[in-house]
Amino acid sequence: MAASVTQKWAVTDAQTNGDDHGLWTNGLGGSENEKRHSFNSGSMLTEYDNGTAHLVATATNRFGRDAEISVWFDDRQETYTKNKTGGGPVLDSWYYYANIQENSTIMIDSVTYYLGMVMLGQGPVLQIGTGANDKNLAFGGSTWVDVFSDQARQNKLFGNKHWDLNMNLTAVPVPAAVWLLGSALMGFVGMRRKAKQA
Repeated sequence: MAASVTQKWAVTDAQTNGDDHGLWTNGLGGSENEKRHSFNSGSMLTEYDNGTAHLVATATNRFGRDAEISVWFDDRQETYTKNKTGGGPVLDSWYYYANIQENSTIMIDSVTYYLGMVMLGQGPVLQIGTGANDKNLAFGGSTWVDVFSDQARQNKLFGNKHWDLNMNLTAVPVPAAVWLLGSALMGFVGMRRKAKQA
């Protein structure tokens, strides 16, 4: 049975003191402004009832360089030992995705980079909650990722440097709720027709 959507989030940059970015490509080269990419409109994080989440986003730096992002997270957990606390203290309401699936990528300048959870999951993983964006007290999420040149994630790039994702998250209505409402209305219409025929 296919997984059902439980929550959709519109994704924007987490910000603090002008050091704002959605994606930071540390080690890729160039100036800090080249490494910092801002999420474009339409970027979305979708969560599913099977404990997975999918980030689909485009982020662009000040020089017009696009990063096409598709990251599948899984292994949802209610607690985790490593946290990023730049946005505020860890709250009981935070939750986590402790793994990045093998098919997760970021494409920049026609080069595909494959992603894994930083330090094989021994560092901070995707955390979600108020202040979890690692930048401010807004509701959001953040994680560090290791970057590889191959899908099997054997050839790690950029030495001990990692890339960052820092996101503010705004809830988007789940379309399934609209379909349920439509089904209920159709049911009422059917009941009314039966009542008239009787």
